[in-house]
Amino acid sequence: MAAMPWVTGSAWLGLHVWEHYLYTKELDILKRMYPVLRDMALFYEDFLIEVDGKLVTCPSVSPENRYILSDGYNTPICVGPTMDNQILREFFAALIEIQTLLGVDQEFSKTLAGMIKKLPENKIGSKGQLLEWDKEYPELTPGMGHISHLFACYPGCGINWYNTPELMKAVKKTLELRVEHGAGSDAWPLAWFLNVNARLMDSDQVDINIRNMLTNSASRSFLNANRVFQIDGNLGVTAGIAECLLQSHIGLHFLPALPSSWTSGRVYGLRARGGHEVDMEWKDSKLTVAVIRPKFNGTVEVVGERMKVTCEEINVIVENTEIGFEFFAEGGKVYKLKIME
Repeated sequence: MAAMPWVTGSAWLGLHVWEHYLYTKELDILKRMYPVLRDMALFYEDFLIEVDGKLVTCPSVSPENRYILSDGYNTPICVGPTMDNQILREFFAALIEIQTLLGVDQEFSKTLAGMIKKLPENKIGSKGQLLEWDKEYPELTPGMGHISHLFACYPGCGINWYNTPELMKAVKKTLELRVEHGAGSDAWPLAWFLNVNARLMDSDQVDINIRNMLTNSASRSFLNANRVFQIDGNLGVTAGIAECLLQSHIGLHFLPALPSSWTSGRVYGLRARGGHEVDMEWKDSKLTVAVIRPKFNGTVEVVGERMKVTCEEINVIVENTEIGFEFFAEGGKVYKLKIME
């Protein structure tokens, strides 16, 4: 029962369409999938109910987790769990952007924007943790491996280091509390912990997470096989390693959570939002050079200290931003970024 009546899985799937566009900038997938995404949004418009001025899912669950009621019984059934609110907020926002790109359903965009404003906000509990439900209920399993209510940190990006630093602190505290009770030691939950720690830019912790995945949750074939085979572990840790090396949800961010033991190395062909392909080299845990191959013309925004940018040995004009620097790039060309001496 704790895993069955979850209603926002389709919105999560819908966000994959948006992510595909962000990485490729291919409008065709948006045109092809928009009717499906619109129907999903129409379902949620009908399904959400208003409680105390907020739009909430009901009934729902925070997948596979349970909380304790005042009479001592426990249940997974709830109203408006944090994960639902986070997914719907990002899904509705993505759909508004898609409608703008395609030039369709502008009135429905206004409806979705109004619905976003009425979704419950993230809440911080008495221990500084992000709350999983609408209130701070006692948890039946404080060591639950699922971290569903951290969706907005990863794979979403509604909670991030730039826009919501206080909520990022709550994410970190939530992970710490789960680990204290035994969570995140192996299997696919460990992969999710790795990705969240990458978003927290915790180089030491991601180093531990990767080592634990190899030692605690890998068979001789390296398939994730602790107790039962789940490919989520393999695919998740691969995604986590990429997330440690390159993030692009707030500009291109090179080596944001480089595992502390990976002091020197190189990586080629990582994909980033905006349609970019990126190579990097580092030494003594510091970036030495990055190469960007944009697919389209446009501004490339980079997080971090200003670097020297060249294209075909010619210097490129660079402008400072609040989070780093930016430059205009032409699709199909190669741009080399080096630390300024």
